[in-house]
Amino acid sequence: DTFLITEDHVNSLCRVVGNRSRHFMRILGAELFAPMEFYHVASTPVIMRILSATAFGDGQLSVVHLYNKLRIVDSAAPLMVGDALTSNMYMSGICNTGSGKLVKVVGNLRRRGQIVAYLETEFVSRKQRISIDKAYHYEYDQRFTISLDSASEVAALMAKDWFACSDDALVHLVPGSQVEFCLDAEYRFKRDDVYSSISTTGHAFVRAPAGAAVHVADILFKCGTSLKNPVIEYLSRHEAPSDETMFDGDGYSLVPPGNDKLTQISAPETNREYARLSADGNPIHTNAYVADLVGLPGPITHGMWTSASTRALLECYAANDEPERIRMYQTNFVGIVQPKDQLRTKLFHVGMKGGRMLVKGMTSKSDGELVLECTAEIEQPTTAYVFAGQGSQEVGMGMDLYGQSAAARSIWDRAERHMVDKYGLSLLEIVRINPKELVVHFESITGERVQRSYMSLSRGLGKMGKRVPLFPDITPDSPSHTYRSPTGLLNATQFTQVALVTYAMAAVADMRSKSLVQMGASFAGHSLGEYAALSSVSELFTLEDVLDITFYRGMLMQSAVGRDSQGRSQYGMVAVDPSRVSKTVDEHVLALVVEAICNCGQELLEIVNFNVRGLQYVVAGTLRQLSALRL
Repeated sequence: DTFLITEDHVNSLCRVVGNRSRHFMRILGAELFAPMEFYHVASTPVIMRILSATAFGDGQLSVVHLYNKLRIVDSAAPLMVGDALTSNMYMSGICNTGSGKLVKVVGNLRRRGQIVAYLETEFVSRKQRISIDKAYHYEYDQRFTISLDSASEVAALMAKDWFACSDDALVHLVPGSQVEFCLDAEYRFKRDDVYSSISTTGHAFVRAPAGAAVHVADILFKCGTSLKNPVIEYLSRHEAPSDETMFDGDGYSLVPPGNDKLTQISAPETNREYARLSADGNPIHTNAYVADLVGLPGPITHGMWTSASTRALLECYAANDEPERIRMYQTNFVGIVQPKDQLRTKLFHVGMKGGRMLVKGMTSKSDGELVLECTAEIEQPTTAYVFAGQGSQEVGMGMDLYGQSAAARSIWDRAERHMVDKYGLSLLEIVRINPKELVVHFESITGERVQRSYMSLSRGLGKMGKRVPLFPDITPDSPSHTYRSPTGLLNATQFTQVALVTYAMAAVADMRSKSLVQMGASFAGHSLGEYAALSSVSELFTLEDVLDITFYRGMLMQSAVGRDSQGRSQYGMVAVDPSRVSKTVDEHVLALVVEAICNCGQELLEIVNFNVRGLQYVVAGTLRQLSALRL
């Protein structure tokens, strides 16, 4: 079906369910948005036809709604008045349970031909059964990810008769790789709890370094009588840890203290208006005689009304009145609501999932009887991750997190191993104690390898196309190399850069381990911070690659000017805040002062970074000129 969202329908539905969001009101000619309940409204006529189809059989009046789950496509914009939604739904399963005949309906909704949401819902027809030969269950687009941590795990997977490897699978299936599965499964029943046949098909992929999915296998499996699906069981046992992090206890309440009355709502006196607006005309909601006929205490309020009124509170308290931030909403209907019932909702932020808030809610009657449980994934407010450049280093940075976070510690330890193995020095020692001198020895077998690493670095080609070594004092006969810095090696640029990038990657790794990093967020870096952003957020560089890049970059900068035996040069740079001199001293005045000193001293002095207008600039030059600027 295709359904058109109108302004009158939005106004009426919001009034009935108690949604008072400003986004659904016409204000000063602004565009009018529509609540996500219209995904359900658009699909309800199709669902009703499915429940009335021959395949469903008898028992429509005994149907009880069990749960409903709506997931918005990541790229989908909010619904608006004037949008036309096309719903495509099908019955993915019908089987027998202890409560009755269970029906699952799934599908998608499209806007302008593009899928914008996925919907799944379950109903049970109480005390009804279906012939076992007509029972079936389909699961489409099931996703699993497993980690292959060893060669034996790789071999075990490839030995599965249902895992049909592609020609180049061996190139990609190596220890340390993660394999993603996309599967469809079809089940037929022999008895209520025994399958007569199972068919599973799909594909397996490995992510390439650039993020592309590389096909490594087809999944082909069939079997007869079985209690479980062996393919799904294997993948479930070996599935990689999820991107879900739960808080201790029950999390924390999203409703501020003293606002409990604002989370209370009364069910409508009659269900007729919601039945008309939602296209759910099941008479158990509006006719007392039909309700009595099927054993109900009276007409029952639509479960989707309770769902909508609860979600309105979710918008307010969890999404800060930004409805578009709710990307998944699932409700489980666990109790009956009748007209005029007084309901109260509690909302808790219980964890994080894929960078989104994981929120759970409970709606109960005034006597405490639970009628609805809900779960929602709520996008964080628009977030950007920004990384500082050189100058933000300090002794001991990141070491508290090193002690608290396994993810951060793993990054620091990997960086330490790489710096020791390739350059013969301890990054952790530099960060923790900031020594003024470190000696790298070349006399052992390991030292010889480190020596070759240094000798392979060059500054490019000089005169006559001859290679210019980056470390001209290191030769095959050199027993050692000494690094010196009067202010400590952490402040020597080649180590500053390595340490800051490692710090950034460790911090982001810790955030990822807690599912705090927002997917698709913007990121940026200032100067050196660009390398930190590219390696930490986009993962364009591996840790080892970015360590080599920043160490090499730092050494080029370090060797660009002459230095004495203590590693000191005649140049420096300072951060300048002209407003601290006077409110009348601005960027223009600072430029005039710098130019005057430069002309007078006949040495380098220049504004090299314009960071924050009127508040922060970086000036570089000779130490004598910088001293004059300070005065």
